[in-house]
Amino acid sequence: MQNLNDLHLHLSMSFPSMAAPAFKCTDVGPTCLTLHYHSHRPALGPIVVGVLKGLAEQYWGLGGEQLQVELLRGRDDGSDDHEVFRVR
Repeated sequence: MQNLNDLHLHLSMSFPSMAAPAFKCTDVGPTCLTLHYHSHRPALGPIVVGVLKGLAEQYWGLGGEQLQVELLRGRDDGSDDHEVFRVR
């Protein structure tokens, strides 16, 4: 999770015009964390949720129903490029 920014940095070498998103994990605990997602591209929050669920299944053997992703703050509250998710 904490290497997503490095992945996008690597991709930006191949796609220099790409506006890469930024991810930051906070409040990391044994069963949950808070994920801050910054992007200038709107409406990609659901894709982030899908990627998280895919990673959970691929790497940790968790089914989609086992990983809970809750939107704590969306863009409609005045935050134009920032969404916050609770991942359990």
